[in-house]
Amino acid sequence: MINKKSVNIFIEKIIPSCSKKVKTVSKELKQESNISKIYTNKSNISPENINSNYYIQEEAAPFARRLLNPDRFNMVSGTTKTLEAIETTRKDISQIKDLKTRDTFELLYSRITNETSNIENLSNGIRELIQKVEMIDNPETKEIILSEIQTLASRNKKGFKNNFHNKMEFVESLTDAVNIMNGRYANIKSEPLEFYKWLDKKNSWFADVIDGKKGTPENYRDCYAQKKGKINYDEYLEWFDSFSDSQLPEVHQNNIKLEAFRKLVEKYRYFEPKIIQKLYQTEYLPKLSPDVQKIFKQINKDYGTIIITSNPQTNALDAKYIEEEFRLWKEAGKNKAILPEVLDVNMLNKYLQETSCSGAALVPFKQISVKNLLDIDTFYLDKSDATLRHEINHLNDRNMKPKNSFEDLYDFLNWNINKILHKKEWQKELKHAGISDEGIDYAMTNMEELKSVTAESFMDRLSEKYKKQLIKKFNMENWIFNIDDNFIREDEVIRKLKS
Repeated sequence: MINKKSVNIFIEKIIPSCSKKVKTVSKELKQESNISKIYTNKSNISPENINSNYYIQEEAAPFARRLLNPDRFNMVSGTTKTLEAIETTRKDISQIKDLKTRDTFELLYSRITNETSNIENLSNGIRELIQKVEMIDNPETKEIILSEIQTLASRNKKGFKNNFHNKMEFVESLTDAVNIMNGRYANIKSEPLEFYKWLDKKNSWFADVIDGKKGTPENYRDCYAQKKGKINYDEYLEWFDSFSDSQLPEVHQNNIKLEAFRKLVEKYRYFEPKIIQKLYQTEYLPKLSPDVQKIFKQINKDYGTIIITSNPQTNALDAKYIEEEFRLWKEAGKNKAILPEVLDVNMLNKYLQETSCSGAALVPFKQISVKNLLDIDTFYLDKSDATLRHEINHLNDRNMKPKNSFEDLYDFLNWNINKILHKKEWQKELKHAGISDEGIDYAMTNMEELKSVTAESFMDRLSEKYKKQLIKKFNMENWIFNIDDNFIREDEVIRKLKS
């Protein structure tokens, strides 16, 4: 029976409090009359060839998003349609074979029909969620989802109402992340697909690389993406061949599967840390090779870092390199050293590709993204280039913390005055310490980049005068100069020279 008082309270308090989130939805969801069309049980579907009906029509958790603004999704209907929706949903629930799953959804749906409004649309959402949950094969993951639903459905009236939206959004985001990662369905609005469409629209040669199909002189994508101009076929072949070992078609497919999981980790690792860790251990890590899986698992145990890679060529040596780098930072900095909580490895990271960067640090969230590991981080022929160490230094940089306007002005003047006085001296120091000309130019961007480029260098070649300048003038942590070289990089170079 519909409780009118509960409906009024729900509309008055729940919906307005979420109005800001409604504005972030760029496109209305399409109401599906035949929900079963949205999903498929096929595990390996090529996104280029897939029928659009196999896609979910928005980002993760479309059911939860519909709760925010019922009028946009035709949620308010007549009594007859509502009763039909209730009958259909109860029938679907009664046909669930697994007893625990059936009991859990019966409990949740009884609360929905008695204590919420917009029952017709919520009924559609419940039927969608049932399909998603039943697609999950891993019993541990299914148990997590059912436990979350049971906890919600067992709350008192106020607790149920106050937590309904957030909990349902989390549950559906979780099921989407797991099912998309396992190839059950895909997200038509995913960033990897949008990135590819953008490249294709620009007629960028890079889209040919992602396709894995080398064009002919008469038929090839002959443009850049970030700048105007065209390339001739010889230039095209040079660019195409430079990525021949990167397996970008596989990276692209992996990105499509991993995007929802990445977003789940990013959004919920602080709110639901135990569940995120559990999914990382039971859903993601088993997809990696046993040797890489073992090292990533140990890194997660020792340092708490979640490492996600889209690059199929990530190997045990890459994993050992990360493990050794983390050990060196902890050894030198003790409790002061800050390590990434999330390390994302992705040759087709949109931001890194558009900015032509090898890595980036999201300092407030202790998150690092890199295009690759040992293929980029080199340590040979008197040259040092360590993207991972560069980004970890940003996490440990005291100057990267929020500052007031006076501190910003002081830093601006301090940097520019010292740059005028010492630029040539700094350039000589970095050159002697193994930094490339390109790296030296980048170090002159600002004090933060000077410190992080310095952290990449052979630091035993730096003068004491230079080190003291960075410590006193720019607040570089003095213990960073005690970090030893990561010799896993040398092993990789020797291996490549012998092969």
